[in-house]
Amino acid sequence: MNDAVAGLVWLSVNGLLAVAAWRVGGRCFPGDGVRQRVIHALIVAWAIVAGAGIVLGSVGGLTPAALLASVAAVSGGVLGWCLLTEARDRHGVHRESGWSRILVGWDSVPTGSGRRRNRLCVCWTAAWGVLAALLGARLVLDGLTAFPRDWDSLAYHLPLMNHWLRDRTLYVPDCAFWYVPANNGLIGLWCVAPFSGDFLFALNNVPATVLLVLAAVELAAQLRLSPAVCHLTGMAVAATQPTVRQIVSAENDVAAAALFLTALVYSLRYLRRRRWADAALGATAVGLLAGVKYYALGYAAVAGAGLLLVLLARRRWTDAGKAAGWGVAGVAVWGGYWYARNFWVTGAPLFPKGFGDSADVWSELRPDSHTSTLLQSGRTEVWPMLAEAVTSAGGPIYAAAFILLPAILVWLGLSASMPGRRARSAALRRWWLIGVLALAAVVLIRTPNIVETAPGALDMLRSKYHPLRLGLCFFSLAVVGLAVMLDDLAGGVAAWRWRAVQYGAPSALRRVAWRVWRGAVFTVFAVAVIYQWYVHLQPLVSVEMLLLTVNLFLAVVLVALAASPPLGYRRSAAVVVLVGLSLAATWGCHSLGQRWHRDYVAHYDGFFRTGVYAQAAALDPDRERIAVCDYRYYAFLGSRRQFDVCRPLWLPDQAALLDYLDDRQVTIVVARPRDPQAKRWYAKFHGWISDHPDHFETIHEDSEYILVRTLDRLRSNLNP
Repeated sequence: MNDAVAGLVWLSVNGLLAVAAWRVGGRCFPGDGVRQRVIHALIVAWAIVAGAGIVLGSVGGLTPAALLASVAAVSGGVLGWCLLTEARDRHGVHRESGWSRILVGWDSVPTGSGRRRNRLCVCWTAAWGVLAALLGARLVLDGLTAFPRDWDSLAYHLPLMNHWLRDRTLYVPDCAFWYVPANNGLIGLWCVAPFSGDFLFALNNVPATVLLVLAAVELAAQLRLSPAVCHLTGMAVAATQPTVRQIVSAENDVAAAALFLTALVYSLRYLRRRRWADAALGATAVGLLAGVKYYALGYAAVAGAGLLLVLLARRRWTDAGKAAGWGVAGVAVWGGYWYARNFWVTGAPLFPKGFGDSADVWSELRPDSHTSTLLQSGRTEVWPMLAEAVTSAGGPIYAAAFILLPAILVWLGLSASMPGRRARSAALRRWWLIGVLALAAVVLIRTPNIVETAPGALDMLRSKYHPLRLGLCFFSLAVVGLAVMLDDLAGGVAAWRWRAVQYGAPSALRRVAWRVWRGAVFTVFAVAVIYQWYVHLQPLVSVEMLLLTVNLFLAVVLVALAASPPLGYRRSAAVVVLVGLSLAATWGCHSLGQRWHRDYVAHYDGFFRTGVYAQAAALDPDRERIAVCDYRYYAFLGSRRQFDVCRPLWLPDQAALLDYLDDRQVTIVVARPRDPQAKRWYAKFHGWISDHPDHFETIHEDSEYILVRTLDRLRSNLNP
């Protein structure tokens, strides 16, 4: 399919999916505001796309046309159900009014009234608009108009999607990391599948980033924090190096944090109202979280355990049973496939880690992998290094949340225990927060690879990026805990005001003291948030980025003004937006596709300082099968995914290499003359190839790569 036509079709299906997901949220939660509706819609849409991918991939029918048709059919069915049920109940849909609520939708956060509320709404809308425009400009300049460069995207996220499309299944042993859960990868697949290349790969984490921000704000609102703190909490949680980096990559740590906070939001909602819809969407979020990556399993368990412990403590046996049932069903439906597939193929659901009688390949790969966790590293220097990494990749708010975690837990416990100071429901929410924070901390210290990827290397801690991204679920929740304590400190002046009245302090003095103190706390919080965003965005800012940011912001403002009173051109604005998106989809996809295929080889030859990609691109894709013995092997798949490529995860000796090449019927082998990585999985491959010219014929060799052809006598020697 032509990329321009594919872009228009893809946009149309996305529109149908968005409308269906939005109507489901309104139908199941008629009293919710826009922010909550967007959260509901994102979870429903994610579940539809992931479910379609899992079903098609498990039966070998994962083609672009089948994926588009399946998502369209399910979305159409869901929308039809909503329309039919609404026809029977005309009052079942909650309708919002006012463009300001559509833009921000902080209606569940208690705010002032009248002019003050309108001014606050405009201010917060403008602040969020600036941040969205900045991230949008980065997405366009460093994502949509650039080639993927980060390690994980080139090593397995993007190759995994390409293998899925080539083999039409989710079981692709030619990819070294075929076994990883990939619910976020299915969103990436949805972004690239209809097109001739992966030029829309950067859209992969847009839904996750939006969900992370909204879930953080909603969690703060559920904890009954003040409006300003709710907004600042959402901004603080998103102001990290992982968020800024992953907005243009295919990594999945932001997705895990977003789903974790969302599951916690639904837990609090279920505790308050015990509605089946909250349980269902909460279970869906937990299931999607369990299927994102291995360490997310622990946080999925934390989200479920926190809810169940509170219900059991309150002796809500029936509600606990229902919640447990929903949770098990959600994990089985939305996350169970990946683990069932691994068990079916290898006997180990967490392959390469095996338990019991299962083959424990992980112990062969990493015999001392326990040293990569904070709990079992056995070195005192890891904690100062972790604090330094969190400060560098997060900022002062994340550093404070990590360092002050014991104080936060004590504060929450004391504030929940003070008699007569808090309602029972407020105290319960705080005890719940203590529990999930403590359990999440346990998962953090048990997470592999936070410290290092090889014994004694400490490479992950030294990078300062990986510890925060691998622990983003915990650290994001810790920031919410810090926000609770700050909000208490700011609001605690109310008690001091009451005491000042007892001692006869003038009323004007009381008001001034209260406002100064509260303003000082909020100002410190706001300045720290702005500083975090500045630190992470400033190195990326250019004149082009600033100009594009201004243009994006003004475009949204113009549409908002046209659709809001007193002009009220909402239908005209909608038509303009639809026409603009359609033109962008057709022209943009065509232009991006042409540039992608034209500059693909030259970019990666320059990026890796080699000429091997030009040599590989000249090969006949119908006659060659390429084995790449390197980590970042994505570029060898070709700009059109035309090459049949495989990558071994780990081979212990030359005999295993020869067996692998013969088993996969490999004709071309790529290796690197040196392996600077700590794990050194491919350190000996170049020597094995160079030392046996009777098995391999060199086609290209430079300082970075060697490209050889396997000789016919290799197969004759292996198969006498």
